[in-house]
Amino acid sequence: MLSNGLGLFIVKLDYLLSPHTSIVFAEATTKSKLAALSKKLDILERRLKVLEVQVSSATTNPSVFT
Repeated sequence: MLSNGLGLFIVKLDYLLSPHTSIVFAEATTKSKLAALSKKLDILERRLKVLEVQVSSATTNPSVFT
């Protein structure tokens, strides 16, 4: 069994470390969300390039689309 002083020390240490644990978790969650958003942005950028080419082609040669 822990002596009262050691038990109190462990409780205080746990209290001091827990905010850091939540910060690390929040940072990991944020990085994960940013990575997912980055992938979605890449997909949207590729789709936009395709649309730009299609619009450019339609403007240059409208008979292709009729």
